[in-house]
Amino acid sequence: CKKNGYSAFMTPNVWMFIKSYEKLRGYIINSKSIDSLVQMAKGAFYKEATVDVCTFVLKNGKSIQKSLYFRLTDFKGDMDVQKEKVLEALKEKSCDYFYETDEQNFSEIPGSPIAYWVSNNLLNSFKRGEALKLKGDTRQGMATSDNKRFLRLWFEVDENKIGLNCLNAQEAKRIQKKWFPYNKGGEFRKWYGNIEYVINYENDGYEVKEYAAKLYQSPSRTIKSMSEYFKNCISWSKISSGSIAFRYYPNGFIFDVAGCCIFYEDRQIMFYDFGFLNSSVSKSILEVISPTLNYEAGHIATLPIIREANQILKVNRLVKNNIEIARCDWNSFETSWDFKEHPFIRFVKCIRTKEIINDEIISFYEHNSKVNCLIELCYTLWHDECYERFSKLKQVEEELNRVFIDSYSLNDELTPEVDDKDVTIRKANL
Repeated sequence: CKKNGYSAFMTPNVWMFIKSYEKLRGYIINSKSIDSLVQMAKGAFYKEATVDVCTFVLKNGKSIQKSLYFRLTDFKGDMDVQKEKVLEALKEKSCDYFYETDEQNFSEIPGSPIAYWVSNNLLNSFKRGEALKLKGDTRQGMATSDNKRFLRLWFEVDENKIGLNCLNAQEAKRIQKKWFPYNKGGEFRKWYGNIEYVINYENDGYEVKEYAAKLYQSPSRTIKSMSEYFKNCISWSKISSGSIAFRYYPNGFIFDVAGCCIFYEDRQIMFYDFGFLNSSVSKSILEVISPTLNYEAGHIATLPIIREANQILKVNRLVKNNIEIARCDWNSFETSWDFKEHPFIRFVKCIRTKEIINDEIISFYEHNSKVNCLIELCYTLWHDECYERFSKLKQVEEELNRVFIDSYSLNDELTPEVDDKDVTIRKANL
């Protein structure tokens, strides 16, 4: 339109966030103006639609006025509801879904997303913090191109042919095993776990590399990051249906395209960053960088890390504690290859040798001798053990949240509390 004229649009809101529109966002921010933008609730324009829609007005020129933004994503309903909320916000601008923002602020955020709701303190974290990629090497793993051929659950193969704890590809080749641990991402689980798969990587992955070369002329097109195989790392699932979760993987794993990883030279830095990554602060920043729930290696690489020297030892201790709690939980079930014995068997042994003595056990011996009562007692002990683990993990996660909320000066915006549903170890299940 003519110079300083206006044009109005209604579009899906992906242009506001995803990487393929980054140049467009830069063009608008640097040479045009967003006069106003309404981010509507899902289904507002057409209730059967699942596309997130926004409507906005662009000015063909720069403006000295701040842009007006309306975040209506929490107000379900048709266009009449959306219109009503916009009019209410214009009358009462102090409401919590109306924002006036200088669009130049978006340039401070990697990828320049139209993150109009971001506070000054959160915005400053990108200025104060160091990009994670400067200390952590974020990598995408391999795509086998035929998972049915090359992958198995670990209990589907001969355990004598599984090579565990290899430090590098040379050692893996030397021990002449066929199957090796494979990090495939998996469900929402923090700290440790989702260790289920093995890959046929016999003879330095001869078969999977040959298959990739046959399909794509070069194995490195899909067998990526080979130099990092078998190293310890922090990992996350690339695609999530909700919150992101990071896990520690010790030496010995090859990793998948869906199980992206971060590698570090300095283990203290690694565990410090790990604590940040599983914190509420990281989650809040990722909602700005990647609101589509598709967490690419590039998104994680740009996270701003504020490392406070006086907190490194504390964070390391808390993080290692959480890894051990989650590892103990994972290994309590037969789905772990480090499973030793059923917890009830362990309790029976302890009861018989009097390693466990408490009021419940004394009462049990005084009043019962039947097997079913012994099972009930074991379940009670198991319930208590799980509850203690769960409570301890939740407590430590909240302590980590406090550390990072303070570091990022977000005390007025975030709370350290963790919902039970976000504590990813199991409770006793009768």
